[in-house]
Amino acid sequence: MEQSNSLQRVCGVCGQSHTRTLYYPKNSPGPVVRCQNCGFVYIASFHDPSALIFDESKFHIDPKLLISSDLSEFPQGYWEFSLLPAKLVELPALQRNAHDAVRRLEHHLSGGNILDIGCGWGIFIDVARHSGWKSYGLEPLPGHAAYGRAKLKLEVITGTLKDDTFPAAYFDAITAFQVFEHLPDISATIRRLWKIQKPGGLILIEVPNIKTLGVTILRGRHRHFNPDHINFFSAQTLRLFLEQNGYQVLETYYPTRYMTLYHLVNHWFRRFFPARMVDAASKMIQQRGMVEKLVRINLGDILGVIAQKRIEPINGDADHGYRG
Repeated sequence: MEQSNSLQRVCGVCGQSHTRTLYYPKNSPGPVVRCQNCGFVYIASFHDPSALIFDESKFHIDPKLLISSDLSEFPQGYWEFSLLPAKLVELPALQRNAHDAVRRLEHHLSGGNILDIGCGWGIFIDVARHSGWKSYGLEPLPGHAAYGRAKLKLEVITGTLKDDTFPAAYFDAITAFQVFEHLPDISATIRRLWKIQKPGGLILIEVPNIKTLGVTILRGRHRHFNPDHINFFSAQTLRLFLEQNGYQVLETYYPTRYMTLYHLVNHWFRRFFPARMVDAASKMIQQRGMVEKLVRINLGDILGVIAQKRIEPINGDADHGYRG
């Protein structure tokens, strides 16, 4: 879609445009509003197109790298790979989180073809594969996708979801971790996912939870409000969104996250405590060999849903998303 200076959106859940402004977060690309019809919270108007992090037009890269399985073909010092060392330090925690999600799915379905959209470096689908699933990934960042192909030998497509990306009725399960909060047209995305799922297939979605004590207290200063978050679900609006797009919700949950103690101190504590205090704590855990110690965190600010595909969608071809 051609970009304009100002992007306008209607409610992605019900398609209405009657809203009430809730917050003006300094880190968000526009005011945060609530739909007066269904209660969905989102950003309706913003002026900075960089908020659309899954916009493929911003990746000015040699087309051969979109299908490459050789990391040496990328330019020297390519920016995505500078993020990898920190991710590998967190690998045991990320694998533990992935195992938990796979187990949740397997309470409802024993295996089959699984697609992770926005699959990142491929950690989740690698864990799913080792649990017996036939794993596929879709990832818009070229370096991340290439890493999954090169290092983990995964089937990962570089790009965003389009009508012809995958065949119809192909996947038994689809997952989306921290993806839907970024999408400019959630209605179009869920329709495409519905079409590529087998009848009775499962979808697992995890998103930031807008209806949490932290948001009530911090309001526009909460960490959910950042430059690339444009949709904010509650359990009620995520259920409504799925049910009116051809799914039956089976389970709603608030996942516990594992992270290393080092990540907790250097990523989380740094937001709230003086740098000198955080640096001292970081040095202490390194000296004591506790960098890789895993800790469990659950603030209730992440929301998860598992839903099952019904025979027919309710919304048909109704289009919710951009205007003008």
